[in-house]
Amino acid sequence: MDESSIKKLESIDGLLKHILAIQLYQAGVSQQLIAKHLKIAKARANELLKGVEKGYRQNENSKPQNSE
Repeated sequence: MDESSIKKLESIDGLLKHILAIQLYQAGVSQQLIAKHLKIAKARANELLKGVEKGYRQNENSKPQNSE
C-alpha cells in the first residue's frame, strides 16, 4: 500500500472516531469512557468534543435528556 493510501485511511479513521465520539457523548457517555473505548487520550477526546452538548441529540424527534 502506498503512502497516499495510508494517509487517506488514517484520515477516514480519524473522521469515524470523531463521529462516534460525538454520538456517544450525545448519548450521555463520559469523555473518559469514550477515550478508553476509542483507544485515544482523554485530552484528544476532549478536543473532539469541544462545543458538543452532552445528552443533546440533533434529531428533531428527540428531546435533550435533561429536559422532561
